[in-house]
Amino acid sequence: MNKLKEIFKEYPARFFNKFKGLSIVYPTVIMLLICLVITAALAGTNAITNKRIDTLAEQKETKAMQRIIKADSYDKETTELNGEKYDYFVAKENNEVKGFIFKISEKGYGGTVLALIGVNVDNTVKAVELLDVSTETPGLGQNTANKDFTKQFENKGGEFTAVKYGTATADSQINAVASATITSKAVTKAVNEAITVSEHINNISKNDEETEEIETGDIETDISEEN
Repeated sequence: MNKLKEIFKEYPARFFNKFKGLSIVYPTVIMLLICLVITAALAGTNAITNKRIDTLAEQKETKAMQRIIKADSYDKETTELNGEKYDYFVAKENNEVKGFIFKISEKGYGGTVLALIGVNVDNTVKAVELLDVSTETPGLGQNTANKDFTKQFENKGGEFTAVKYGTATADSQINAVASATITSKAVTKAVNEAITVSEHINNISKNDEETEEIETGDIETDISEEN
């Protein structure tokens, strides 16, 4: 009887000593699981949000392209100039090339300025829209997105220069937005770059056409000589 008492007396102590470590492990494991679940949920939410943002950006870009050059299709192409690659869109209507649309970014006053620039096949500017000037100063640099500024480029070609507001006297000069000369110059630089790339694309196309004409002429000459 005494032995039984000793066993029952010692048993709770042994049981506690055996499992007392788990009193720390269990909460730790539970907290770890909670952290993993929260992290996975946040990652999933970010993925969905980022996808949504990308979709909205693409929709905004497509609508802007339609405003810049009305066309049936916008075929994405890539060209290389001076070691730099440029992605652009060929605007076509009834399978006829109406112009090119370039998405070009330049360093502004507060960050990156992103412009969508439409160029006609004769290398004159069709229209300019600013996709993102959010890093520029509100009421100043962000005003470069206004039509009053961007319309200055329309139906003109060559190289543009941004000058102090109210001092432009030539077609190649662009009145900068008041107190936003740096941002205005960034947009102007983007437009100049688009025109340069457009000229490059047209030169390649012209050379290809001339090569094709020469080859066709050679074939016709060979056939004539054989006859």
